Amino acid sequence: MTYSEHDLHTLLAERSEQGPGGPLDPAAFARRGRRIRARRAGIGLGAAGAALAAAFWLIPAGTTTVVPAPAANGGTGLPQSVRVAEHDLVLVAEQPGRSPSTAVTYRPKSATVGMWVKCAVPGSMYYYSATSNKVTSSGFRKCGDPPSVEGRITGAEAWMSKPQKIEYWVFAADVPIYTDVDNKCDFEIKCEGKYTTFGLEDREVADKLAAQYPGGSYTAGVYEPRNP
Repeated sequence: MTYSEHDLHTLLAERSEQGPGGPLDPAAFARRGRRIRARRAGIGLGAAGAALAAAFWLIPAGTTTVVPAPAANGGTGLPQSVRVAEHDLVLVAEQPGRSPSTAVTYRPKSATVGMWVKCAVPGSMYYYSATSNKVTSSGFRKCGDPPSVEGRITGAEAWMSKPQKIEYWVFAADVPIYTDVDNKCDFEIKCEGKYTTFGLEDREVADKLAAQYPGGSYTAGVYEPRNP
């Protein structure tokens, strides 16, 4: 991780405001730097660093309109199309869930992608992760929430150049994951006895929690704009 001159000035200014203290802890310095860069980039839940904000932007959910799937699709419950804010999305790939995780692979036609999971158990939570060109996009959401929709500011060409994989984990509602990643948690794996969403990027952690707190059966789906 590298830091700009602006990052260093910001950190030193914060330390000066706090007054004299003990010797500077390099690890704490690095953590503070990551937090400042994340705040500046406006990274939300589940993001791991400022590089993500440069590669992805989150489309506001707004009003969501769902068109139910026809009975012929096997009764998975995933809608064939959904409108999120001003974006009309259609289902392009789906996969029944399995433990500990399910991967949905598809060939992107657009730099915009929607991630959604239909869970059999109300209140279940899901985590998704997709990596392209060494940049990871991830998020932790409730199954009943609208789809998470992301578009690529950079890396769109790499994303659409080959088949891509989005991986999903589903957990019970009481899974011990601390979702309020603030100054106390920073980008640590655990916070106040619970795992953070940042910690889920370690697949050993995600697999372990999915096994200990199973969320029941589910279907994972991927959406793209109707006319990419």
